[in-house]
Amino acid sequence: MINLKRGISTPIAITIIIVLALLLVGGVLGYQYYYLPKKEAKISELKLPEYAVDWQIYKSKKYGFEIRYPEGHLIHKTLGENMKVDGFYIVPENITILGFELAISFAENTIDERIREFQESEVKYNYLKIIEISDYFTIKRDEGKKIKTETRLELESDEIITQTMYLFEDFTLRRNFYLDEELADKIVSTFSILD
Repeated sequence: MINLKRGISTPIAITIIIVLALLLVGGVLGYQYYYLPKKEAKISELKLPEYAVDWQIYKSKKYGFEIRYPEGHLIHKTLGENMKVDGFYIVPENITILGFELAISFAENTIDERIREFQESEVKYNYLKIIEISDYFTIKRDEGKKIKTETRLELESDEIITQTMYLFEDFTLRRNFYLDEELADKIVSTFSILD
């Protein structure tokens, strides 16, 4: 006579339990990965470089950006009496002449269109030369382009100055010729487009 009360063997029961546990864990992990919203790092969670920790912060909710700048510098909405611009300048506090500033202006066209304008200017005018175009990322993960140019001060002059343009989605930051390029890179690295 056949004994129908016999159960499942222990190895088979353990295997079934392990398979079910793996399916359950895999299902939970898959649900979290594919269906739950991804949490991006908040700006406050991103680590600032040591050089910028004590810097002053300028934040404009109206214009949608934030930037840090070192002690001894000021931020102006205009520079000079008759120079009304749609943007901002960061300048050393003891300098009142043009050339030492980092200008922040608003852009109405795309990064690629602005690059094309520089390239057309290089062809059209013999006083401007593009040295380099490269990708540029801020420490807060804003993506842009960096353009280094050489410009002749006057058409008959041999004096050449360099400028750097940092192009972001809605902004252009321009390092003028007397401002140290390394300092400008550090300041621009703290630039952030606000959400």
